[in-house]
Amino acid sequence: MDYRHDHLPHIQVPGATYFITFRTHNFRILSQHAREIALTSIHYWNKQRLILFEAVVMPDHVHLIAKPLKKDEDNYWDLSVILHSIKSFSANEINRIEGTVGSTVWQSERYDRVIRDINELAHGLEYITLNPIKAGLVEADSGESYAYLYHALGMKGDEWKEMAMVMAGWKPAQQGKIN
Repeated sequence: MDYRHDHLPHIQVPGATYFITFRTHNFRILSQHAREIALTSIHYWNKQRLILFEAVVMPDHVHLIAKPLKKDEDNYWDLSVILHSIKSFSANEINRIEGTVGSTVWQSERYDRVIRDINELAHGLEYITLNPIKAGLVEADSGESYAYLYHALGMKGDEWKEMAMVMAGWKPAQQGKIN
């Protein structure tokens, strides 16, 4: 386990799945094109540095659920390295298309939380899914989205439940023995 403290504490547990939020600098509002760039930047690292389960890019913040992959036999990718890659690339691209080269796009800090059980995972997935609907950005049945959802790629029923358990690092407890 690794512990860091900037403005917020950051605890990294090898093999854990995280709920992560990061915001734009000074509540900068991202255009539709900028949001697409941010989502593409997040998705780019899927299966390279992380397993991305769900992500949504809102006008002034991003939520994602992801699990860092192993970097080598003994180490996992560090969240700060992964997020630096996402933020750096997306900021440069956003500034390039908006003609604001050199402007700060993202806050340097992030909120991250280890997902400890299947209930937290379900709550996080639901929160991310409903966030753009509750904000009035998309209609629930419109099919329009600024989000990436892993299980939307063909997983159904029990397959999704099994994947959710793996994502959270959940394993059934061994039966106890009463003496």
